[in-house]
Amino acid sequence: LLAVPSAVLGSNVVTAMDMAGAYSTFANRGVRVPPILVTRITRADGTVLFEQEHTQTKVLEAAQVDTLTSILEQVVKRGTGTRAQLDRPAAGKTGTTNDNKDAWFAGYTPEMTTAVWVGFPVLGPDGQLVPMQPPHTPSRVVGGLYPAEIWQRFMSAALAGRAVQAFHPAPPAINLPLAPPSSPPPSGPPTTTSSLVRVPVVVGFTLAKATDVLHAAGFRTVIVPSAPGVLKDTIGGQWPPGGSAAPDSVVILYVGQ
Repeated sequence: LLAVPSAVLGSNVVTAMDMAGAYSTFANRGVRVPPILVTRITRADGTVLFEQEHTQTKVLEAAQVDTLTSILEQVVKRGTGTRAQLDRPAAGKTGTTNDNKDAWFAGYTPEMTTAVWVGFPVLGPDGQLVPMQPPHTPSRVVGGLYPAEIWQRFMSAALAGRAVQAFHPAPPAINLPLAPPSSPPPSGPPTTTSSLVRVPVVVGFTLAKATDVLHAAGFRTVIVPSAPGVLKDTIGGQWPPGGSAAPDSVVILYVGQ
């Protein structure tokens, strides 16, 4: 069934190998290695007839993937994929298409990825995919049922006897206010006055000019939507509103939409 295209979420169809390849990139912390079926072919005398050349491409930042993994872990721990729970850290996602015609569970541990598709690989008398609902199946099939259970049984056997590995922790979350705060947000470790630098006031500047000025002064910027009434791509507010701050700290810009 590696080459049987099936709907997942959205309108496009993919194969189980497509899904396994995509989720392997998550397990590999953002480095994509194209999936292959054959790594080497040798003769009986040991002569190598073919050997796959390893290639890899970084497509996502590791911190982004660590955050994504921490979210997908919750699917297995307490979400729709609890039937996929292992005796080790695992992350994944269930998927069920309209009328229960396709059901999926794709997931991974730090060392292995597996994608499971469940459905009828043939069309019904009406030329449509057969829904996994009674009377065709004992009950309505969703991704968190048979696919998650199959994934759990396979992964349990495949990883039996192997040391338990943990995922990299997600980076600390940054909670941004939706409007300029009325009082300073919590600060980090105390900073001496001599190490502070002046925060340029950029309210009224265009977004491009404001970021140029702040970056030149040694600050990082985070953009959030401004309250209504501010011109598009114009700074309607900032935090800190001025004064001094530590070098390389974040200045929040409230930008008109």
